Amino acid sequence: MKREVFQIASKQEMELLAERIASHFSANEAVLLSGVLGAGKTFFSSLIAKSLGVKETVVSPTFALCREYSFNLKNVPKKILHFDFYRLNSYSQIQDLAFENIISNRDNLVLIEWPECIADLDLAKKIKAIAPQRKIYQMEISFAKNLKDRKIILRYE
Repeated sequence: MKREVFQIASKQEMELLAERIASHFSANEAVLLSGVLGAGKTFFSSLIAKSLGVKETVVSPTFALCREYSFNLKNVPKKILHFDFYRLNSYSQIQDLAFENIISNRDNLVLIEWPECIADLDLAKKIKAIAPQRKIYQMEISFAKNLKDRKIILRYE
């Protein structure tokens, strides 16, 4: 697995990183976003969506658990399924969301905030077991020492 570390000092730098990552997407990816409250998981998700042409405002799916956004990639309709697992703690709870069907669909880009809350399994490994062809990006967003900037650790295949 490849690993990159980024020091982000501005919203513009975060936007450039989101654009860079999204430029590699085919909509057959899962992006797992971890980090403390307020670190920028939803903000980064919104930048990915914007980079892919989503016109709607991307908001946190904390209470809805999942929000759906449409976009076109090379003139083919695709969807972003944006999950927030903060209020959940077991895999059985996400099965009720048709999670396995969503993961299996190659036209869905899946963004998951708080994957670590599903404590009874390694979510990245489970996604790979369901959809071996899906590329997984694991992103940890934290505050830098100055508490203003962000440190992002990105792991991907």
